This record gives sequence, structure tokens and C-alpha cells, in this order.
Amino acid sequence: MSGLFKIKLLSIVSLTLISSLMPLSVFAIDQAFYSSNDILFYDPTDTNACATSGSVSSTGSISLEKSDALQHIFQTLINGGMNTVQASAVMGNMYGESSFNAGVNESGGGPGYGLVQWSFGRRTNLEAYATAQGKPVSDVDLQLSFLLKEYNESYKSRLDKSDFATSSDIAAATTAWMRIFEAPLMYPDNDPAGLNSKRIPAAEKVYGFYSNLAVSTSTSSSTASTSCSAVGNGVVAGSIVKTAIGLAQPQPVSNGTTSLTQATQAFQDAKAKYNPTTDPTDCGGFVATVMLSSGVDPNYPNVGTSKQYDYVQAHPEKYTVIHPQSAADLQPGDILITAAAGHTMIYVGSDGGQYPAVDASLYGRIPSMRTVGDAQYMLNKSDIIAARVIK
Repeated sequence: MSGLFKIKLLSIVSLTLISSLMPLSVFAIDQAFYSSNDILFYDPTDTNACATSGSVSSTGSISLEKSDALQHIFQTLINGGMNTVQASAVMGNMYGESSFNAGVNESGGGPGYGLVQWSFGRRTNLEAYATAQGKPVSDVDLQLSFLLKEYNESYKSRLDKSDFATSSDIAAATTAWMRIFEAPLMYPDNDPAGLNSKRIPAAEKVYGFYSNLAVSTSTSSSTASTSCSAVGNGVVAGSIVKTAIGLAQPQPVSNGTTSLTQATQAFQDAKAKYNPTTDPTDCGGFVATVMLSSGVDPNYPNVGTSKQYDYVQAHPEKYTVIHPQSAADLQPGDILITAAAGHTMIYVGSDGGQYPAVDASLYGRIPSMRTVGDAQYMLNKSDIIAARVIK
């Protein structure tokens, strides 16, 4: 159900012509089968995976780090009745589908949405479920609840007869979940739907992170919602600081450096996927791209420092807002915003080495690391706030 499955226009036309020649009952059966399994959608150029620094298989590499968001997903799955191998297999497939971004739409405008890229009737059912629960469809807990509902009500009988239920081998369980629950087109032969390069390596890494967790009776939920995306080395699961550093030029750039092609490839890719309409030099657009692509806040306003200034203050369940007087009041990951000056930046502290901040400047410069002086410029503004994500 991922971005791997986008209908070509010719396919739509062909399917329509063929269906018009079929008896109605035959067409209805075929439509239900194909729609429920999403097998008409395919794009061999789409690479929906997190590229990273650490190779974990012969055919690909991934970037995952332990985070509250990932642990919360894993814990919810095992609390819902899955064992640790099964939870890892499901999350490996989530990585291949959405990179754990609960708010992501299928790239290219396809019907897929959310953690497992629900499509067609299944997406409609998800949206109806969200309405009934009174929650936004992008809510992670809502999507996990719906996934477990589907698993127990529609798929469990088939999965119970497969390696998903009977094998302790993560690769086998991951493959079974992909074939039955996700049901993508099995292409190419050596790596169907990113099975070997994305899904299995991610499942193995998740298992290494969390296989020691036990079923918990806690009812608390995580506010961190999503993780990394298929945009290159710059995006890191659930981390504002590492994503900001990864998307920015590693040293300060001078004013006049304004072309998107002068930005890092990681930023170009992230912007294209998550925030395509903003200017590459827009400070608010850069901060939003960090928040959206890392999955820390899939609802963060895509642009506009005034909107972002109001947004973080309107969501005390997500952000602690302080009024810093000096850098000593800041923590890595704080988002500095001043509506009066129309500027925003991300404070990364010592993680940035000699450059403790990251920003862009509208029509002035693309995203890059910044000096202490740039951070102090923000702190001197009378209406300065620092928005700190609540863990």
C-alpha cells in the first residue's frame, strides 16, 4: 500500500475500457480484489526508504535510531497481542510504506495515507473510524488502533496460517505480513517492494532496539508521532536536532546563496516531499520541513513565522513555550520564533559543534548552520519564544 503503487494514466484508461466490456458482476469482483490489495499501483522509480550511514543489508541501508515515537508504536503492538517478532515485522513494513510518518500522503498524488498507506476502501474505513473516535486521521494511536482492528477482524485468519504467526525468523514474518496485509506488487524479483533493502533490515533493527520490552498495562500515549522518511541521510527518526543538522549546509552560507540547488541534497529531497510550495530560503519553511520530515509534528504549519508563533502557543499538549533570556535557558531542539522580526531558527547547542543554531533567511540564504551571534540575534528580540517539544 505504499508509494510503490501509483496508477499510470494509461492503466486507468485500459482498466476502464476493459471493464466496460465485462459483465457487471465480474467487474465488481475484480475491482474489490484489486482495490483491497492495491496491486494496480506501481512506480519503479519511487524509493520510499530512509537512506543512512549504516548499511544493514547487501541491497540497501536505513537510518533508524531509538526514539519515544518508535518505542510507543512497538509497545502498542505488543500490548495489542503481537509478540516481539511480529511487532518488529509490522514496523519493518511501516518503514517501507511510510517511514513511520502517520501524516504522509502517497507521493505522486496516489491514494495511500498514513503509517501503512491505507488506500481505497481501507482508507475510507480509516477515515470513518477516525470520525467515530473524534480524533484526527493523522493521530498515531488512532492509526495503530485501526491497524489492530483490521489485523484481528480481517487478516488474522490468513496471517495465523503464515510465517507471521508460526516463525520466529524476523525476515519470514516480515515477508508474510507484507504479502498478506500490505499486498504490494512483488517487483523487482531480487527486492520485491523493498523487502530486502528496506523492510527486513528495518524490522531487524527495531527488534534489536525493543525485543526486551514486555506487555505493559500503562495507558499513557506518546505525543511524538512519526519518524524518518525517504529523503536521504539528513532525516533521522523523531529527532529535530539531527534532522536540522542533516538538512543544512554544514557551515554558514553567505547572503545571496539562494538557489535550491545550492542547498544540501537531503534538504532538496525533504522539501520536495514534505513542503514543496515554500521558497528554499524561507526560515519558516525550513523549520517546518524539519518538523514534517522527521515526523516530530506532522501538523506543523508549513510556512509563516506568525502562524508558527501562534501554533506552538495554541498547543500546550505538544509544546512547552518559554521566554528565554539567554542561551543558558535553551535546550537542543528548541524552536526559536519571533513574530515581530519574522524569523525562526532551531537551536542545536553543542550537537552542532561550533555552530549552535540552524536557519534560513527568506530571499537571503538557504538553510545552513549558524553561529552564536545568529542565535543571540534571536534572543535579543522582545517577543522571542522558544518552543520545546514535550517528550
